[in-house]
Amino acid sequence: VIVSKLFASVQTAVVGKGEIQLHVQAPAEVAPDYCSSFTHCSTKYPDAMTKWETFFKLLSIDHISNSDDTDLSKKYKILGLLWAAEEVSLQTASSACSERQKLYSSHEVRFGQGWLNSEAYVAAAHFHASIERSEKFMAPLPSRVLQESDRPPNIANLSAEENHALHIFGWMNSVNQLLGGSLVNLWQSAMCSPQAQEKGQGLLHDLILDPKFPGTSLMMTTNC
Repeated sequence: VIVSKLFASVQTAVVGKGEIQLHVQAPAEVAPDYCSSFTHCSTKYPDAMTKWETFFKLLSIDHISNSDDTDLSKKYKILGLLWAAEEVSLQTASSACSERQKLYSSHEVRFGQGWLNSEAYVAAAHFHASIERSEKFMAPLPSRVLQESDRPPNIANLSAEENHALHIFGWMNSVNQLLGGSLVNLWQSAMCSPQAQEKGQGLLHDLILDPKFPGTSLMMTTNC
């Protein structure tokens, strides 16, 4: 995911001003799943690379300065393209690494699936990431790989915050699956304006970081 962003940023001259070429050498044992250049990635994972290229082109100074959109509209257009690219990249990475999931416990795989599912909610809310804000959401993630002997969300050597995060990610994914994917669809429909997206970001913050916050609030946030 990170490499695809870097290739696209160099290709669009956001990084390097068009004066550099970038190639990456992948470890031999995993080389078939990786790409080594912009052209290689665009051939191997065209959807993800197209979305990253579109995003970085929008970031060009000329494009932004010549737009008549309001600053708020520009911000959410940029965030929309950013998260569209992030979602496709994560789905692509998950599919590419599906065979390696067999090396992990069922609990670790389910956590990964739940975390991946949560990205759909974060993307729809156009989460405005920063190091400080991202750190808050990363802090309660499990500090180790989950084992088959673990019993989430009641793992003794994980913190209460880590166990809560495991519970929430698993719950969100399970409910969405039971509803045939409609919970994500309803949430995406509800995130229909910058104001709604701001409220959505606040709700996700409380849901993941506050153990006392009712999870049912997520299911009630389905109207624009």
